[in-house]
Amino acid sequence: MDDNALNGKLCCAILKDRYQVFTAATTEEGLKSAKRILLVAALDGSDNKTKGLEAGADDFLNKPVHTAELKAKVKSLLRLKSYSDQLKARSHAMGMLLNPFSSDETLFELRLPSLLTVEDSPADAKQIKENASTRSTQIIVVAFLQDIESKIKGFEFGVDDYLVKPINFNEFRARVNSLIKKKAYHDRLMANFEVAVQSAITDKLTGAYNNGYFQHYLKNELKRAERHAYPISLLMLDIDDFKIVNDRHGHLAGDKLLKEIAEKLRQNMREIDVLARFGGDEFAIVLPYTQKEDAAAIAERIRVLFENCAVAVNDHVSLNISMSIGVAGFVPGVDALQDVIQKADKALYTAKFAGKNKVVSAAEGSSVDSLMN
Repeated sequence: MDDNALNGKLCCAILKDRYQVFTAATTEEGLKSAKRILLVAALDGSDNKTKGLEAGADDFLNKPVHTAELKAKVKSLLRLKSYSDQLKARSHAMGMLLNPFSSDETLFELRLPSLLTVEDSPADAKQIKENASTRSTQIIVVAFLQDIESKIKGFEFGVDDYLVKPINFNEFRARVNSLIKKKAYHDRLMANFEVAVQSAITDKLTGAYNNGYFQHYLKNELKRAERHAYPISLLMLDIDDFKIVNDRHGHLAGDKLLKEIAEKLRQNMREIDVLARFGGDEFAIVLPYTQKEDAAAIAERIRVLFENCAVAVNDHVSLNISMSIGVAGFVPGVDALQDVIQKADKALYTAKFAGKNKVVSAAEGSSVDSLMN
């Protein structure tokens, strides 16, 4: 906000001690520490708002400040941050699965053109080539270098080609065309690699993540939840009497049923939630930033969704199905990965034994064995 001390005190009073309020005089280091920026100023007109947003603000609020509006804007920005953090965490988890020895620094995205011309400084190529996200950028160094040793050193830094000043335009164009072809070939290889990676972590039948990726992701997510003190819950879902579907209608109908169920689950999840096929006709959903009580409500909504709809398994047959669902919350400092999975799984089978088509939550502090007694 602006430098009016009274406005700063007003926002501090409204937001209590949970947030930081910066003024126009705040140091650059202070602003960099801000997770989301809400611009509060006495500016009117779309041009001023556009300038503020282009300068890095996430939202805009005109004075005089109304308490309800300010709180609503702040809550909206915090939800945006939690979603953004979760998507980054998922991207990081996939990166670590593919390259467990990479550091956080090698995963950040630096946006550069596909081909870069560097003048007089081959060493600039080193940082670009060492970063995983920019490694494929083709680099031409334009310099007065004549000695072979300097060129060799540049190639060791990752330079793809050299042009010695003064530049011949025809030679420059030919070298650029050659590097563009090289980049296109590299991109095709990377696209094929990404398809292979996606195939390795995805269940081919349903399109959900497979059990291996689910275990890897949940392990990392539980660590983050404990470190940053946010709740996380797990749903385990099982199709009631799925064997009867296979026996009566055949395995192709059973496969179609699994695909349809996975698609309906995806349509009724948040973007930050993770759906996996745990095995057979059992699915798992990871719910970050979700208390167990809220997860139970989500589970009940899913149960009712399937109870009230028919799922087509072929051109002539639609089946009414039901689901049993187990719910477990993560208890920091107590639960390990397998504890959370087993609690949700045991709660699921408790629902099965209680008559199916039910949602059962694991009791807080309960042992895994006690859920079956």
